[in-house]
This record gives sequence, structure tokens and C-alpha cells, in this order.
Amino acid sequence: LFFGNSASITLFLDDDYYVDDISFFSALGKSSSLQSATINGEAISSSPFGQIVFGNPQDDLFDLSGTALENVAINQITLSDFGFAPFTPKTFTLSEIQVTGTLVSAIPEPSTYALMLGGLGLVGFMAVRRRRKLV
Repeated sequence: LFFGNSASITLFLDDDYYVDDISFFSALGKSSSLQSATINGEAISSSPFGQIVFGNPQDDLFDLSGTALENVAINQITLSDFGFAPFTPKTFTLSEIQVTGTLVSAIPEPSTYALMLGGLGLVGFMAVRRRRKLV
């Protein structure tokens, strides 16, 4: 991929997640010069990892712990403002983007519980009332 000054990648997730990290995997045999990116408005540096190619690790990890995005439920990730190592071409060979996180579980609001209890109370009241009519 060639990244100019205005390039961005948007990932749409299938549900809301607390994202822990985002891994960029380069194509086999290609080293990476990606050092930073802006993720949903937060500038984050990457940590290189993976197989060493031409003296450089080939993959990049963006760890979101300790950032403003650490405990935020998101279902869309926008990557932009890519930063590259000095004196390297502004290109990146990408074979996979892996997002690691925890699915946000649905927690009912207190008003939902109040409506449910009110409904159960009405059903109970109707059952008692019917029983009295039958006797």
C-alpha cells in the first residue's frame, strides 16, 4: 500500500468491542517502516515484532493500553496519519490486519428492569384476580 498524506483505512467491526491491540502483518519477506498511526483520533506509536527481514521486524503492533481508547467500546476503527521511519519509502506491504479485543456484553438499563418487574406485577395481579372470580 502506498500512503500519501491523506491516506486512511477504516475497519468496520461486527459488534462493539473493547479493543486491546491492532496488529499489522506485512507480506512475507517484506520489512516494515510503519512507526505510528492515528487510531480514532488518538496518535499511537507501534512496536515492531515478528520475523526479521533485512535487519528489521516485518510486523507492527499498536497496543491501545494506557491510551484514551483503552476502555472505550468501539465498532469502527479509523487509521490515519501514518508515520514512517526516516529515509524509508512511504509504503507498506499489508497482508493482514488483526484486531484483538473483548466483546462488549449487553447490560440492561435500570429502566428495563423496572418495566420487567412492573409487567410481572401486573401478570401476578391478574392471576390473583382471576382466581378470586373462579371461587
